[in-house]
Amino acid sequence: MSFKTEVLSECLIQSNMHRIQWLFGWPLKKMFMLDNDIHEDCDEIARTVDAIAQYPVKAAAKANRVIETLCQKLLTASQRLQRRRLRGFSNSELAELLDQWLDQYGEVVGLIAVPAMVDRVLERVLRDELRLAAPHDVEELFRVLAHTDRLTETGRARAALLRLALSQSKFSPEKRRNAIKRYVAQYGWTSTTLLGGTPLTPDDVAASMREAGRPDVARVELKQLMLDIRENAARTRVLMRQYRLSPQLRRLVATFRRYMWIRTARLEWTNQACTMARPLLECCADRLGLAYEELIYALPEEILQPLRRAERFRHHAQVWERLRKYAMVTFDGRQTHLASGAVVDRLLKNPQDDQEVSRDLHGLPACPGIVRGRVRLLKDRSEIRKLRQGEVLITRLTTPDFLPAMQRSVAIVTDLGGITSHTAIVSRELRKPCIVGTKNATKVLHDGDLVEVDAEKGVVRVVKRLS
Repeated sequence: MSFKTEVLSECLIQSNMHRIQWLFGWPLKKMFMLDNDIHEDCDEIARTVDAIAQYPVKAAAKANRVIETLCQKLLTASQRLQRRRLRGFSNSELAELLDQWLDQYGEVVGLIAVPAMVDRVLERVLRDELRLAAPHDVEELFRVLAHTDRLTETGRARAALLRLALSQSKFSPEKRRNAIKRYVAQYGWTSTTLLGGTPLTPDDVAASMREAGRPDVARVELKQLMLDIRENAARTRVLMRQYRLSPQLRRLVATFRRYMWIRTARLEWTNQACTMARPLLECCADRLGLAYEELIYALPEEILQPLRRAERFRHHAQVWERLRKYAMVTFDGRQTHLASGAVVDRLLKNPQDDQEVSRDLHGLPACPGIVRGRVRLLKDRSEIRKLRQGEVLITRLTTPDFLPAMQRSVAIVTDLGGITSHTAIVSRELRKPCIVGTKNATKVLHDGDLVEVDAEKGVVRVVKRLS
């Protein structure tokens, strides 16, 4: 899997992933991250998946409960931090606050791999059960059931923006500014992922309001956003009665849908918490003579030690190398090893096992539709602004901060992810044709290529290469 994480978060992810043993009895001890591509031990993953498969509903319910509890605990701690006047704190007091917050943050991000493993089992079990109940209509049933039963936080943010855009004509300039400030306070985190990215500004929100289009267009989008959830819930009830799904299968469906929502919500909650805690990290960065972006590419001990000892920060050169690219490996579930610079350059020169390039790509249709458009390849969040209205978004996977690009795109295609991934869920909310799990779209396609995205069949066809 792959998405851009900064060093501070990646270190906490890898040093806390042994906590997965709390949930399923099997810890993950090995992980290798090279230039944002994460490689995990297949045997460890297989053992954990097998443990989940023994009692899938029970395992998913437990994972739901633990993840939600830890996220809410982190949110509460971050809200308390937000209310503190940090400028009056000594360096050692700031270090203590940061150390406590990083411990809670580590508990949450240490479980970041859990949803993908549980999804894999739940999806397989649900398909097997549906084959017994409706052998000829498995895919149709699954497409309907593989929807969340409520809007994601990202969907709520979009709905709030549309309402704001529709109401702005009634506002005086001062009320409009205050309404935008309230939106930023509530949804500023939507342009971040973990500790990376930049929270929304009032100018960003004003620009998004303009992009929402004419009032009649925005009104239709808002109505459809809310209507889709109700229509899918009604369709689900009809199909359950039509196929006479057993109480056991209904419980499995409810667990699956709840878990789909939690999978996206836990990252959204974490992003909210990180945005609330950002003033603390910015204050620590200021005391160490660093920019915020530099601080999040330092290791925890590199930050905490000079704060506690009133010393100068001595790792500038290493931080600048990591900002360019870095690698991190964990062998025992706790101790991590970090490399950057020439070491990573040598690792990246090794031959890659790329698939043979072809004119057609195949993946899983996540949201139906057939469109044509020019390719815009986004490697990570830093390139989101490159995508223009009406282009086809091609990326490894999406996170909540990709929302502006997803809104501007005409279709979405990813290398990774399944029918329950963030990309799939949000594309259905936005009603954008979407194909996930193509494996190598980012390697085969290039900026400017004309493609046809057939999200009915899960096929991306190259119509014309830019060259």
